[in-house]
Amino acid sequence: MKIKLDISNARYDEIKSALEERGIEIDDTADLVLSETNSFIDNLIVREKGTNARIILSVEDIDVTFEDLVALGVIHYCVVKDNFIDNEYANVFLYTFDDFTLQEEEVAGIARAKFKDFTDLWFGAKKEIEISGFEIDKDGKRVVFKEHVSRDKFVPHQIAFYKEVILKIQQEIHPHFV
Repeated sequence: MKIKLDISNARYDEIKSALEERGIEIDDTADLVLSETNSFIDNLIVREKGTNARIILSVEDIDVTFEDLVALGVIHYCVVKDNFIDNEYANVFLYTFDDFTLQEEEVAGIARAKFKDFTDLWFGAKKEIEISGFEIDKDGKRVVFKEHVSRDKFVPHQIAFYKEVILKIQQEIHPHFV
């Protein structure tokens, strides 16, 4: 039997050893995932624009205090790819900001959209929305862009996931109108 471990670094070796003693092989490509409740993440996985390559961003590199975040709740989602079904729970937070510094070695760019347009996209009122932002080109220069995108340009979560996130944001920013 092969298992992928999704647990904290603090307990990884201990749990890995205990499973291997019982004849269970640890394999990061395994379909069966063992996760630890109350574990804390060490990294976020983001996608690089252009290549869509996965990049691991250390949580320590994110300069936001927990007090700056507004907890929107825990949302269940499921990603199905080939023969793999990944049932997950996402802790979702809202963070508002006016300006930020992009860590260029970690992320190739960022885009923003009007919240109403984003809402219309995921609730089916629009097929495409306008986004604008910038990306860092191969020479390290910031290139500004404005384009129209559809749902396929977003992380492939279920539509219900996006709808639930949108409703939770609406409840937070307009609690009397939802």
